[in-house]
Amino acid sequence: MDDRPRLERAPGRRYAAGDEATDAERRRVLSGQVVIVVLGGALAITILGGLLEVGIGLLAVAAVVGWLVGTAFQSGSVEARRTTAVRAVAIAVGSVVLGQIGLWLLGRVEGGVLDPLTYLAEVFGLLVPGQLTAAAVAASWTAR
Repeated sequence: MDDRPRLERAPGRRYAAGDEATDAERRRVLSGQVVIVVLGGALAITILGGLLEVGIGLLAVAAVVGWLVGTAFQSGSVEARRTTAVRAVAIAVGSVVLGQIGLWLLGRVEGGVLDPLTYLAEVFGLLVPGQLTAAAVAASWTAR
């Protein structure tokens, strides 16, 4: 029998705990970044579209939101790219939807009486689906 002391674990495993901790820390930072981008994007759409009455520029805002969310979700593994792209698209589109709800609420505060879909269709028309598309395309493209 060998009397030499044995290691607690294999030499290659000593980095495993650090990887798990780093991965958990990365997820925490990622979720914080995504929350900031989602809320900031929704607020930007609400302020620009509602208070400043910007029209076509909202497409650029939606694309930037999609790009930022996609950048936050960039992944190295091929298997994870598809699922991260789907998540990024869903979150970017969700941010634009929150912005649209903000626009509708702002319209209600100013005395509007229409339901959300009618209001958005009457005031912004095709810009709403355009924003959703711009956010989705930018997030999908960047996350891959």
